[in-house]
Amino acid sequence: IPSKLKEFMTPMFNFYKSIGELHMVQEEQFMYLPTVVDTLSSPDRPYVKDQQAVERLQEPMLDMLRKLCGLQHPQKPQYFARLLGRLTELRTLNHYHAEMLTRRREEIHSLGMIT
Repeated sequence: IPSKLKEFMTPMFNFYKSIGELHMVQEEQFMYLPTVVDTLSSPDRPYVKDQQAVERLQEPMLDMLRKLCGLQHPQKPQYFARLLGRLTELRTLNHYHAEMLTRRREEIHSLGMIT
C-alpha cells in the first residue's frame, strides 16, 4: 500500500473498528446517522448558510440519541460520551480527507495536468 494511501486508510479503519466495538443496536444506528450528517455539516463549516437552523436540528437529535443510549445501556453511563467521541474523530477524518484532496489537486495542477 502506498504510504499516502496508508496514511489516510489507517485512521479510517481505526474509526470503523471503534464504531464496531460499541455494538450499537439498530435504533442507535438509525439515530446516529443523522447526527453524523449534521456533524459533518456543522454550523462552523464555511459552506453552511443557516447556522442557526443546523444548531436547531442538532440539539433534539442529540437529546434523543442520549435518551436512547440511556435506555439501551443503563449499565454504561459513558456510552453516549463514547458515541460523541466518535463524532469528533469522524470530523477530524473529514478535515484530514479534505486537506489531502486539496493537496492532491494542487499537485496535479502544478504538474500541468489540469488548468
